[in-house]
Amino acid sequence: MAARRPFRAANAKGGAGPVPVSTGSSGEAAWTVSQVNARVKEAVFQHLPPTIYVIGEIGNCKLHSSGHLYFTLKDDRSELACVMWRSTAGALKFEPESGMSVLATGNLDVYESRGTIQMYVRKLEPHGVGPLELAFRQMREKLEKEGLFDPARKKPLPRFPERIGV
Repeated sequence: MAARRPFRAANAKGGAGPVPVSTGSSGEAAWTVSQVNARVKEAVFQHLPPTIYVIGEIGNCKLHSSGHLYFTLKDDRSELACVMWRSTAGALKFEPESGMSVLATGNLDVYESRGTIQMYVRKLEPHGVGPLELAFRQMREKLEKEGLFDPARKKPLPRFPERIGV
């Protein structure tokens, strides 16, 4: 395997190159943090498809007061920061919870002000369980906690009902 050549900013593809703010120890122009983050963002757009599908386990799931949903997708080795905007999160048929396995559809982007990569999720589905089944299970669990399935609350049906609703 050939030795890897050192990175040279002048040889980088795209963009106008670094603004020579200062020079490093090798005499090359130094980059600003913003320029580095802009190049990383450019690389993400050039080398990844516009839509990706990611299977992972939800962690740190938080519904913000604005209605946006922030969470991480995890597997046994890595984490990926995710955001789902209010307009999409409000249309979900189930409540995402930490520990739930899901299939997320969206795109990756670089949040330049922090230099972090995050996924903008446009669609979220439970992995292994359909969204309607999961919504049904969650509703049943909620009603059980309220005691609505308690046998003591049940009323017997009359032997001869006076009214029947259809």
